[in-house]
Amino acid sequence: MKSFLIITISIFFFINPVHAEIWICKSDRYDQVKFEITDAEIIQTYPNNDGRTYKITIDTRKAGIGLFGEMSNKELQYDFDIFMEYESKTVKVRRLDRMFGRSGSYIDKDCIIYE
Repeated sequence: MKSFLIITISIFFFINPVHAEIWICKSDRYDQVKFEITDAEIIQTYPNNDGRTYKITIDTRKAGIGLFGEMSNKELQYDFDIFMEYESKTVKVRRLDRMFGRSGSYIDKDCIIYE
């Protein structure tokens, strides 16, 4: 039974190769924030399992520069963008209130990158 389970799991990984880069960053608002990067999106997860999903618009990972993503929340009138920088290992998130024109940003620092 044990060998059957190992073989089944091994086959699953070979058939469905999932490559996701994971960043764990220190946050002033939360203790830690997790960012999971796939080929098309950045998934931000807070400790309470709430979060946001950004669409990657500029990808300069191969050059070692970073990623840029955007997200629009039509229900709450906010637009978000995110920049993940490899050299400083930081994540900057900006928020724009479309109705009132106010904006704000915060930076998550000391990121650990898992590939």
